Amino acid sequence: MRLFCPILLLFSAKCFAQYPFEKYPVKKYDSIKFTRSQIRGSKEMAVARYKNYTVKLVDGTLDDGGIIELYFKNRLIKKLDGDFVNMTYITDFLYVEDVDNDGRPDFIIYTYPGGCGGLACSNIYTTYLINSGEDNFQAISYAGFYYRPQKEYAFNGRYKIIGESLATYKGHNYWLFDLYIVKNGKLVNVSKQYGYPIAVPFLYNQTFKQTHKIPKDQLARLSLKEPDLFSGR
Repeated sequence: MRLFCPILLLFSAKCFAQYPFEKYPVKKYDSIKFTRSQIRGSKEMAVARYKNYTVKLVDGTLDDGGIIELYFKNRLIKKLDGDFVNMTYITDFLYVEDVDNDGRPDFIIYTYPGGCGGLACSNIYTTYLINSGEDNFQAISYAGFYYRPQKEYAFNGRYKIIGESLATYKGHNYWLFDLYIVKNGKLVNVSKQYGYPIAVPFLYNQTFKQTHKIPKDQLARLSLKEPDLFSGR
């Protein structure tokens, strides 16, 4: 079982160890707390507002999942299926940052899977709402095991998004870390340009130390062009 700092302790002093990339500067996101309310019966909704934008997360079921809605000046401009079941599986904050460096605010939502078992329950679903102009947004979502509210680190002055997956080599399991950027509304793998991906052994007693037992050409084959469960909407 992977040992990690639980979400409730995310910012506590217990998170001392670092992966190699965590020594780099991290991009700071604005955070807006979701306000939760009951809308009908046992259904709940979470709402966060940023300037003229409103993001709503609406309860779903195990069969159909929750809904993400984005409003601009109280007008619905984007609606998509969310990777969560109900309010139990969302984080407390909406994050705001210019992810693709075009001068416009983008929105980041983190949710958890429901109805899962084992390691799959450690997955974090990330949804980016990429702003192409006031009422035009592209949604990018994917699953991964790396969770920090800010998951963009500066490599040579340019921020990269960290993607974490589980890989196998010669009968052993490893955490594999790739680098991505958002470009033209798409997630692009730029690992090769920065000597990535890197691998860290998957152990009962967690380690954060990079392994050099996997040849570079094999790491390149294990690299994920797109993260797990990737979709663009």
